[in-house]
Amino acid sequence: VERCQPQVLPVPEGNAAGLVALERAIAALQARRCDVCIVGGVDSFSDADLLEQLDEQGRLLSAASRWGFAPGEGAGMLAVCSPW
Repeated sequence: VERCQPQVLPVPEGNAAGLVALERAIAALQARRCDVCIVGGVDSFSDADLLEQLDEQGRLLSAASRWGFAPGEGAGMLAVCSPW
C-alpha cells in the first residue's frame, strides 16, 4: 500500500491566490501527480498599521462607530479529486 505524501504549497498571489491554487491543483490532477488536492485559503486582518488606520478613519466597529467593520478571520477549503 502506497502511503499518502502530503505537500503544502503556499500560493502568495494576492486576491487571485485561490484561483491560482485551484488551477495548480487541476493541473496536478490532470498530470496524475496526485489523486486528491485540498485547496484552501485564509484571510486575516492582522496588520497593526492597517487596523490603526481603519480605526483612525472610524471604519472599525467600536462604541463610537456602530456601523464599522469588525475585523476577523475567514477560511475556506475545497477538495478536488481525479475521476480515477
